[in-house]
Amino acid sequence: PAAFEPDLASALNNLGMMLWDLGRREEALAATTEAVDVYRRLVGVNPAAFEPELARALNNLSVDLSGLGRREEALAAATEAVDVYRRLVEVNPAAFEPDLASALNNLGNRLSGLGRREEALAATTEAVDVYRRLVGVNPAVFEPDLARVLSDLGVRLSGLGRREEALAATTEAVDVYRRLVGVNPAVFEPDLARVLNNLSVGLSGLGRREEALAATTEAVDVYRRLVGVNPAAFEPEFALALSNLGNRLSGLEALAATTEAVDVYRRLVGVNPAAFEPDLARVLHNLSVDLSGLGRRREALATATEAVEICRRLVEVNPAAFAPDLAKMLNNLGNATEDRQMSSSRTPRVSWFRRWLRRA
Repeated sequence: PAAFEPDLASALNNLGMMLWDLGRREEALAATTEAVDVYRRLVGVNPAAFEPELARALNNLSVDLSGLGRREEALAAATEAVDVYRRLVEVNPAAFEPDLASALNNLGNRLSGLGRREEALAATTEAVDVYRRLVGVNPAVFEPDLARVLSDLGVRLSGLGRREEALAATTEAVDVYRRLVGVNPAVFEPDLARVLNNLSVGLSGLGRREEALAATTEAVDVYRRLVGVNPAAFEPEFALALSNLGNRLSGLEALAATTEAVDVYRRLVGVNPAAFEPDLARVLHNLSVDLSGLGRRREALATATEAVEICRRLVEVNPAAFAPDLAKMLNNLGNATEDRQMSSSRTPRVSWFRRWLRRA
């Protein structure tokens, strides 16, 4: 044991990551948990040698637990990892600041998942500050991390209603990713497209609609190229970007984008209904609003009905998560039914109400 437990712990940690990548989450958690247990014993004998490995495994354990919905345990593991890295940074900042920054961002994600938004913002902000220092020393190595955490910072700030600050963080993330794409498009185009989608939402929330449309259009264009190479990897993000594009557009252009999003989600539901039925229901709801706004009332009613049927199934499994969506979709179904029944001479609802319904 004295000679080989360190290697066993390292192999278990690697095994956990590989199982996670294959979607075998329970097995991944078991392997990573065992790695943590072994490292705890080793730290008891030689903390200087094994605390860095324990912190790394705790970070992985946090991700595994969060992915299985065990959020409080995930937060505990992430907090412990940060605490260990803080001690290590005091002794050797050059060696451990990158790990601390990564652990802080993970901690921000775990806090955000529990609705502790102010604490999440503090952790993510500190991660950004650390990465800024690291970029000053070695931009080639740390700019990708800075861009990723800036994107997360934008999300944190937006969730707290600090829209201008959120837009500034997201814009900076886009600028960094553009530079990175210029050097290595194959690696960084997916990240650029994702953050462009976030940028579009931020711009739209501030009433900068033309800029929001331009950002979403660019995101869709990038995802089209990526889907052409690897549809299995990028179709979910492509569908989300198409749905966002539909929200930015109006009339027939909105209908075209939203219809394409529905088509992609239908394919994804065929492979993994549990993962993608919520998205399909949401985009079907948007499609119904688009169709109704164009006077295609029979199709609007059929689409609204399908969205409600899917959401009813989802509510049976998780009412807390999906009851609000069902209420909104039922309201839309009522409107679509009334539209279908009313005479063609009746004054239609004004267009601003339809836009509000779509985004409500």
